[in-house]
Formats: sequence, C-alpha cells, structure tokens
Amino acid sequence: MITPPDLELWLTAHLRARLKGLGRPVEVSNKEPKDYAACAPLVVVRCDGGPAVPPLQWDWQVGVNVLAGTGQHDKPARDLARIALAVLTDVPAILTAVGSPITAVEGAAGPTSVDDPQDVARAYFVVNYRVIGTW
Repeated sequence: MITPPDLELWLTAHLRARLKGLGRPVEVSNKEPKDYAACAPLVVVRCDGGPAVPPLQWDWQVGVNVLAGTGQHDKPARDLARIALAVLTDVPAILTAVGSPITAVEGAAGPTSVDDPQDVARAYFVVNYRVIGTW
C-alpha cells in the first residue's frame, strides 16, 4: 500500500521557514481563520489533490491565498505572493529540501488579485507538483 504525502503540512512548514529566513516572518497555515482581522499578513496553502501516477507518485495542484494590506493598498499582498511563488517553485531547493515529497515542479499560474469582502487585499496562485508517496 502506498500512502500519499501530507503535502500541506510539509509546504506550510517549508514556506514558513523560508519566508522567515528572507526576513518575512508571516503566518502560514492550511486554514484561513473565520475571524481573520487583516491585522497581519497570512499565507494559506491548500492541496487540491490530483491524479495518481502509478506506482508511487501523484500530480497534485496546490492553491495559495495571500492576504496582506487593504482593499485600496494591495501592493503588500502582491509582493508577498510573488515571493511565496518564488519559494514554492525554487528548483532545485524545493526538491532537495529535507523531507521534501516533491519530485518535480510541473507548472504554476498567477499570482492574480482576487476581490475580498473584507478590507484586505488577496492574491491567489497555483503550483502543480509531482509528489511521491511512502510504503
């Protein structure tokens, strides 16, 4: 039996550490708090899954929301989204990082600005990975 990786857990820890190392200590999670008050930048990583590539791999898409700034001042969200995208597509670093289940970065789209009902700027992007499971 082959078990897929917990990609959200690995990516959130990896992104949090890399952003901190770049002088951008921000909250990184796999959930957006219902009571998010837009007081601090937030990056939310969500694994959308994808098809299996037998015998040990999967092609998975990951969606990333970045919240920072305000509805009228979206530059902080756009800047942070570009940096997060660079970290999450940094080959070979993301492939060779300790514990990485990623065997390939297969593509990315975005970031793009997204309207938000709160007074916060939101940017969104996706990254496609090939990941390996364990047995």
